Formats: sequence, C-alpha cells, structure tokens
Amino acid sequence: MILFMRKIRRRLLADSKITKYLIYMIGEIVLIVVGILIALNIENWNNEKITRSTEIAILKEMKKNLKADLLDIRENIKLNKKSLQANELVLKSLSNPSSYIDSLNFYYAHLFLTTILDVNNSSYENLKSFGFQIIENDNLRIKITELYAISYVFLGKMENVIYSIQSDKIIPLVISNITTDTLYVSARPVDPEALAMNHEFKESIKLNREWFRFMVGLYKNTEQEIVELMGQIDNETKNLER
Repeated sequence: MILFMRKIRRRLLADSKITKYLIYMIGEIVLIVVGILIALNIENWNNEKITRSTEIAILKEMKKNLKADLLDIRENIKLNKKSLQANELVLKSLSNPSSYIDSLNFYYAHLFLTTILDVNNSSYENLKSFGFQIIENDNLRIKITELYAISYVFLGKMENVIYSIQSDKIIPLVISNITTDTLYVSARPVDPEALAMNHEFKESIKLNREWFRFMVGLYKNTEQEIVELMGQIDNETKNLER
C-alpha cells in the first residue's frame, strides 16, 4: 500500500501536476490520521476490556471473601448473644443466691468470651495494588472502602478492647470466685451467698453485660453492611458482564 502510494506521488510530481499532488498529499495525511485514530481506538478498547475484566475478577473474589466474613460474623453474633444471656441470668441469680439451681452452671461457664472476626481481605489487597479507580462505580467504590477501611478496622479495635477488659478484669474475678467443672460447659460459684455480696464482682458482670450487648449490635451493623455490599457487587458484576 505504501509503495503504491509512493509511485502515485512520484508520477504526479513528474507530470508537474501540483494541484493534484497537493490534493493527493492532503488525502494521504487524512488516511494516516484516520489510521492512527483507528489504532488508538482499538488500543483503548482493548485496554478498557482488560480493565473491566480485572474489575470483574476482583469483585467476584471479594464476593467470596465477604461470604466467608458473613459466616464468621454470624457465628460471633451467636456466641456473643449466648454470653450476654449468661451475664444477665447470673446477675439476676445473685439477687436471690439462696435459690441457686444447677442449671445456672452452664451460664456461669459462659461469663467471659472473646470473639475475633478473621477478615478475608485478599481481594481488598488486590484492589489496592491495582488502584481503587479500577472500580468504575463511584458508589460501590465508596462502600467497599467504608467496610474495609472503616467498619472492619473499628470492629477490630473494639474486639481488642473487650479482650483487654476480659483479661484484666473479668477473668481474674471469675477464676477467684468460681469453680470450673468443664471450660465453657459447666462452672459454679464457690460460695453463692458470698458472691451475692461481692460488689466488685456484680459491677464487673454489669459492665461485661453491656459490652456484650454493644458487640452484638456492632456485629449486626457490620453484618448488614456486608449483605448490602454483596448485593451491590452482584448488580455491578451483572452490568459489567452484559
């Protein structure tokens, strides 16, 4: 093609057809520009296709990560509810220690508990390495960042706080006042009457109860965020694959 166009150009110059030569040159320039534009459009289309494929892959991986997180967080809700109930019932039983019954042993065994959400963040780390701008949907990008960079981080800090409270305050009191038959199965107060008069123990159980109530609420809020984000990811993935 190039050789053919050169032959035409030489022939026009040889025949001194300047006007036709100029028209030809303009046409040749136009063809070159059009060719460059077509090449650039093809390259841009290919790059966009690769970017969208990468985005879909990251979102699908994130959906799997979130499913695992959801199972973990729901188990943590269940465990924290159990300990919340245990603290409530033990505190109630201390108001009437003479009526102590063996069924309370189960609840005394669940006065303290620490749960940790093991966040599956491989997809989020991949997203950070590619750059957050790869997520085309602004709202989705914001929701992802809010969950991983704010909600998960805050949840982890609160888990550490309650772990410190349990370790420093609750566990020593429980160990010194309660006999454990089987860990997390059965335990009973050494002296129910004396324990009912132990102001420090009762106040610590009240604090413990409120922390478990707080953690149940926090886990539920995070659970809702996860569910909503999974729905948004499903919708976005379907749109990208159309």
